[in-house]
Amino acid sequence: MGDRANVVIKNGDEEVFLYTHSEGHDLPSVVSGALALKQRWDDPQYLARIVFTHMTQGSNSLKDTTGFGISATMGDNSYPLIVLDTVKRELRFEEEDRSRVLKQMPFEMAAKKLAWPKEEK
Repeated sequence: MGDRANVVIKNGDEEVFLYTHSEGHDLPSVVSGALALKQRWDDPQYLARIVFTHMTQGSNSLKDTTGFGISATMGDNSYPLIVLDTVKRELRFEEEDRSRVLKQMPFEMAAKKLAWPKEEK
């Protein structure tokens, strides 16, 4: 069983997905920590590396063949997508099917504190 989630690094029409198999519950906090560095927000290659480094920090999974992944398509998922748009310099929580934005904010705000959006009832 896993706790799967994805971060999408978006630059115009191009995207890369960063996947965690078992740390999904903590992913908003991890992404916030990466953005708090206030570095390379408009550089998708480096921002992806910074976020992925924060995702894998402290994990022994780097020596394993499972746990984290990088892909051009979405991996398994249990949460809304965390989309980091480097052109707009904003973070969005989007439904998995990309049909709806649940919450959005500038990187500056997301760097302070971030949590999964509460479900609407």
